[in-house]
Amino acid sequence: MSVSIKSQSFYDKLRRLLRILPSTDFCALVIALGVVKGDESYQQKTSQFHLWLLSYEFSETIMVLSEKTCVFLTSKRKKVLLEGMVRPDDFDGPQVKVILREGGKDERSEEMFDELIKLAFAGKKVRGPVGTFTGE
Repeated sequence: MSVSIKSQSFYDKLRRLLRILPSTDFCALVIALGVVKGDESYQQKTSQFHLWLLSYEFSETIMVLSEKTCVFLTSKRKKVLLEGMVRPDDFDGPQVKVILREGGKDERSEEMFDELIKLAFAGKKVRGPVGTFTGE
């Protein structure tokens, strides 16, 4: 099965999220989807969010969205898909950035998370609470 992300749809939905975010109490959203196994519903909200935004579940992926950034930490294959999206000329939101998640639990994991936080908050101090899905 060939997988592709509809760029225009993704950026339209991202634009809507960016318009809503300032009206919330959150300075950013963090959406983390672990390993997807069968019909388990423990990550249902997160899975539905992925399906809505990307049309696919991007398992083992973390997304951080703020007014100024959209950063993914994901696998090589998903990185290629995300970087292959064409940014519409009329999109005035943040550039989508993708960090490659390297396999294994080693000392590199901490570096990847540090890079994710640095890119997500542009090296600045987090100015408020970070939103995520609850009850999962």
